[in-house]
Amino acid sequence: MIKVEDIQNYGKEHLENVVASATTVSNGLQAIASAYGDYTKKSFEDTRSFVEKLSGVKSLDKAVEVQTEFAKSAYETFVAESQKIAGLYSDLARQTFKPLEGMVATGSRKDFENAKRLHGFSRLARRTRSFATSVRADCFP
Repeated sequence: MIKVEDIQNYGKEHLENVVASATTVSNGLQAIASAYGDYTKKSFEDTRSFVEKLSGVKSLDKAVEVQTEFAKSAYETFVAESQKIAGLYSDLARQTFKPLEGMVATGSRKDFENAKRLHGFSRLARRTRSFATSVRADCFP
């Protein structure tokens, strides 16, 4: 027989997991916004420095050289910062779903046992567990 306390505990566990996941999302988005802000500041400073150098150039050859250096530097910075930000997004996704992974794992086991015990749908319960296991394996390597 299912007790009210079991249902309350089940809901409480899920709520705690969702709150932990939401906190992780908030912190991750702050880190990503900070990385974008840092990149923007660096890009602005590099551009300002480039304009100062370019304004002091006396010959066309030197102007082309300064512009080439700036383009190369800007591209390298862009690639490095893009990889850093992509890593932050990847970490955010991984950390966000980590608390929910446990919820899926325990939820599928509990659902399996309840379906088997209460309704006698052992075949359905096996399929549900098999599906949950395959989803867990696909989503949370």
